[in-house]
Amino acid sequence: MPTNTLLTIGMITREALESFQNNLVFCNRAHILRQYSREFAVPGDKIGPTLSIRLPAQLRAVSGPNLQVQDYIEQSVPLSINQQEHVDLQFTSFEMTLSLDEWRDRIGDPAGIVLANKVDAYGLGLYWQIPNAVLVPTAGNVKWRAYLQAGALLADNGAPNDGTWRAVLNQWAQVDVVDELKGLFQSSEQIKRQYERGLMGESGGYTWAWDQNVPIHTTGPRGGAPLYATTGSDGLSITVTGFTAAAANRLKKGDIFTFGDPATPAAGDIFAVNPVSLQSTGKLRQFTVTSDVNSAADGTATIPIFPAIIGPATPANPRQTVHALPTAGKALTFLGAASTSYFQSIIHQKSAFALGMVRLQEPFSGQTSYAVDEASGVAIRTWRASDITTDSHASRGDVAFGFCSPRPQWAVRAWAPTA
Repeated sequence: MPTNTLLTIGMITREALESFQNNLVFCNRAHILRQYSREFAVPGDKIGPTLSIRLPAQLRAVSGPNLQVQDYIEQSVPLSINQQEHVDLQFTSFEMTLSLDEWRDRIGDPAGIVLANKVDAYGLGLYWQIPNAVLVPTAGNVKWRAYLQAGALLADNGAPNDGTWRAVLNQWAQVDVVDELKGLFQSSEQIKRQYERGLMGESGGYTWAWDQNVPIHTTGPRGGAPLYATTGSDGLSITVTGFTAAAANRLKKGDIFTFGDPATPAAGDIFAVNPVSLQSTGKLRQFTVTSDVNSAADGTATIPIFPAIIGPATPANPRQTVHALPTAGKALTFLGAASTSYFQSIIHQKSAFALGMVRLQEPFSGQTSYAVDEASGVAIRTWRASDITTDSHASRGDVAFGFCSPRPQWAVRAWAPTA
């Protein structure tokens, strides 16, 4: 006669944590899994739902012997625990008498996959905050070059080359890159992984992975030929003229543009500066649109942007982003085609994104169990209660988390057409 094991709630929770954590892709590579989760929900020292992540101050070097005191300004980015996801199930007493292997295969792994995908999708959904991008070619074996260009953009924006650069691709983009590079890795284990599992491992300065939650961005319909409308000034928004003379949607949150054409940069275009040296990188500064934009009836519009336009000053502003301020009449060039969908694979340094997770409050009734991985900060709660009238047992597995991008300039989007 077979011997069944009645699962304890603690066993279920530990299995749920392992299944959840093993199925994280993008979020498992974000550096905050080991840093910020422990700041929340500390007994006797609760800070509320929001933590301010302090960013290092940006400073300038001064030439010559004379003292030139500069302002010391620290910036911070809020990380808020504002998301809760859960999987809810119900079983009878007969159904609860399962072996541990059966529980994991039939319930634990599917639930862990669903929760992990929700967390990954939420984090990847912040792609629109990233101002840097490369357009991946659609034909020929030249896609690898686009991803190497992404690394050059990371360097231009001051991302430390510390061995933590990640490339998270849509599964179809990975097909192209693996096919282009098959057999070129030095490591026999890497080559084996390519052939047996279709995974790339490490190459080109990145750790590579694919994630089916990589989002698709559809560009705005645009219309007309927008021009910068005002005398150059600093700021997080710009005013333009030249859209088609009608009140209509023009741009979508996440669209990217430059002042001038990156294919043929010329004098008068607006170039990025290295954040340390404040010298021009020789590449046009890219800006991401931070909310949908509609034009007025006369074709004018205000476009919110990131990063802020911060031009040269005397003394130098260490937060400078462009080599010069744009002048009135300067044309805007948008990345990609209008009303077109692109996969948004992400190449980033580990500190570009931050994930915080917390152990939820213990319920006042029913059975509760928690599992927390102290090394990563990942936490999951299982809550189970019974109904005497039906001899059934409802259970739910919950994760609570928040996500932000402290340094979106330390990430690059690789735009690949979906068609």
